[in-house]
Amino acid sequence: KLHDQRIRECPPNANAPQVDSLQYLNPAQQYLNRRAQVPTLQQVQNAFTHAITAYECDTAHADAIGQGDLLPITVLAIDQLLPPPGNDPPVEKMYACGLTQNQDLIWAANQVQRATIVPQECVVDINVQQPVAAPSADPYRPLITAESEADVDLTPQTQNPTTDNNDFLWDVYKLLLLPSPVRLLTSRSPHYAHAHVAGVLADLIAAYSDQIFSPTGSSEIWIVQLPTATLSNSTGRITAWQVTHGQPAVLLQAPLVWTPLP
Repeated sequence: KLHDQRIRECPPNANAPQVDSLQYLNPAQQYLNRRAQVPTLQQVQNAFTHAITAYECDTAHADAIGQGDLLPITVLAIDQLLPPPGNDPPVEKMYACGLTQNQDLIWAANQVQRATIVPQECVVDINVQQPVAAPSADPYRPLITAESEADVDLTPQTQNPTTDNNDFLWDVYKLLLLPSPVRLLTSRSPHYAHAHVAGVLADLIAAYSDQIFSPTGSSEIWIVQLPTATLSNSTGRITAWQVTHGQPAVLLQAPLVWTPLP
């Protein structure tokens, strides 16, 4: 009831961006075909702006992202990047790894028809997959795998960070090595450290580019960096890479810096 009351009290945002479904995620029979369109940074930005606006308003959160907010926001954003579910149960299945007592994650999962919370430990935080033949039966094909890291222990002062001694980089390593056509990393760190963190991630992607696999032959890696400070007064950063097995990683587009809540 309290949640319903917050929704009623929350005014509609006439300026919220309209998110177009990304055409590269289609029904199973088209999944392994080469995609005609790579999403733009603007589309990914719109998906996260939409998710942040809905989450901050409907859950009555302040104008900042806390440690427990990043995973629910990522669930909402990924749902924006998938085709609309329509009237029938969606073919895609989204699994989010988290505690079933997490009220904010429960709220986000309830907004997404295809989402299920998995209480046990997972390889990655979010896995969107699709059955190849019969519904709810092996084998499945991954569509999107994602990690959300709300506490990035990586600054310009960090000495020689590696996957062996840095928890953040270890989680990124897991994301890179699990085969997937689309990988999404969302992180939360001070906005002044975004460029440094992006540089460290670029080096890590380059180091493991020969081990990054995808069922489609190439993989997109999307990095969405959100600030720890007030959203309306800080900036986020989006970077996109493409990795084809056996070739160096390629920066798809110039990084986009934007204000998450204008």
